[in-house]
Amino acid sequence: MRDAVLVMLLLVNAVFVCLGGLIFHLLEYYNEAWAHESLKLEFLKFLGYGRFAPTTWGGRLFCIFYTLTGIPLFASMMAGLGERLEELLNGAQKCGRCIKGHPVLEARLKSITILVLSAVIIVMVPSVMFCFFLRWSFLDAVYYSVITLTTVGFGDLFPVEDKNEMTYLYRFLLSVWIFVGLCWVALVLTEVGTTIQRRIEMAAIKSAELSSIMSKKILKSPVSLRSQTVSPNNFNEEHSASV
Repeated sequence: MRDAVLVMLLLVNAVFVCLGGLIFHLLEYYNEAWAHESLKLEFLKFLGYGRFAPTTWGGRLFCIFYTLTGIPLFASMMAGLGERLEELLNGAQKCGRCIKGHPVLEARLKSITILVLSAVIIVMVPSVMFCFFLRWSFLDAVYYSVITLTTVGFGDLFPVEDKNEMTYLYRFLLSVWIFVGLCWVALVLTEVGTTIQRRIEMAAIKSAELSSIMSKKILKSPVSLRSQTVSPNNFNEEHSASV
């Protein structure tokens, strides 16, 4: 994806989120939760927490249109950002070539880079912050981080308990974390799927080669040669030649 297209998608999604938050605020202004959380919810709505929902018929109709339009835009933007993250990981591959020049080392270095960065930066650091600010246990914080970034979104834990303590900076940082985390999770799942696909293809190639070798050995075996019968025409020709 070109840089200009990616920048355009980022701008369109940013405008789309802000515009959606404003429209939902106007349609659902009787609902206090929407009045306070509209902008943040329009980002989190892709996760489907189930904690907030529009109550008016206008809000529900707009929610249908907003979802059908917004999810493809958001997915396209994530795909473009995933490509950029993959380019960074390809830089790690080049570093692996400089170290040894061995393909196995390259693959391992790339996998380790993905897992360490995604686990430490995307999951562990926010989990520690949730423990500190929200007084959650570390297990609950890690559970919330994983469930959120994998878009499961049960809604049993929510990073806001007291709305008075929910500052605009906290909302912004939370949205940025979810946005970046979704891109990283998509990249990790893509890399895992690619690795599994390559392993399956290699196993299929080895299986085909082994089957070909075994079939050649069977054809050359004495049992196979004995099983070949002489036809009557060949027998008559050989008998007449001997006479």
